Amino acid sequence: MSTTTPIKGGETGRYRDQAGRDHRVRIRQAAKDAWEILDIAGTTVLVIDRLEGPEENDATAAAVAVDWITQRRRYATWGEQGARTA
Repeated sequence: MSTTTPIKGGETGRYRDQAGRDHRVRIRQAAKDAWEILDIAGTTVLVIDRLEGPEENDATAAAVAVDWITQRRRYATWGEQGARTA
């Protein structure tokens, strides 16, 4: 039995990768004082990061998730531009 449970409103955002696949980014509380940031595409779940310690909270995890989404969107856009100019 898993002790990992999604938090209310755990979906932080979405992005599309270079191949056009839709990704959902979520945060969840994995244990007391532990948060995970997940990148979900279809049935594939990637744990982007795990934050552990009493100083960690949902706001910190959400900030990491938003940063991940921003980076992935930039990468997808950059890749499309690179493909056009190559």
